[in-house]
Amino acid sequence: MKGVVKRNKKMPTSFKPKGVKVGILDAIPYPKKVGRSINPITILEVGRAHEFGIGKLPKRSFLEATLLEKEGEMKAIIAKQYKLFLAGKISDVEALSRVGLRFRMYILEAFGTGGFGQWPDIQEATKARKGSDKILIEDGDLKGSIHEAVY
Repeated sequence: MKGVVKRNKKMPTSFKPKGVKVGILDAIPYPKKVGRSINPITILEVGRAHEFGIGKLPKRSFLEATLLEKEGEMKAIIAKQYKLFLAGKISDVEALSRVGLRFRMYILEAFGTGGFGQWPDIQEATKARKGSDKILIEDGDLKGSIHEAVY
């Protein structure tokens, strides 16, 4: 989505180059117990493993796949917020916050739809252990770690 918003002569002088980050922004410990000890990995590492796949764990992208799935909608949202900013109706921080929040909502939608129907199903043994057939949702830690931040 590079190049959607370009500097121009109408841009208010108050604009300071900023951006918005959306995803797992902190490397907090993953609280699941493995055997008798606490698992020493972070939620960021769990997310990375699912996003790209690792070993026998299949790729179940919730970031890149969502961006590709919702690219048109995101471009429209960015354009709308940019116009509001140029018109002086919202600040640059508010515009970026709105873009980040909308993308975060799309990511959460991916969790509820099995990656918009693209994620491989989980194994029967996993369904039995979890007591659920929901993909990437066991205790909500991964899904709950998705945030947005303007910088």
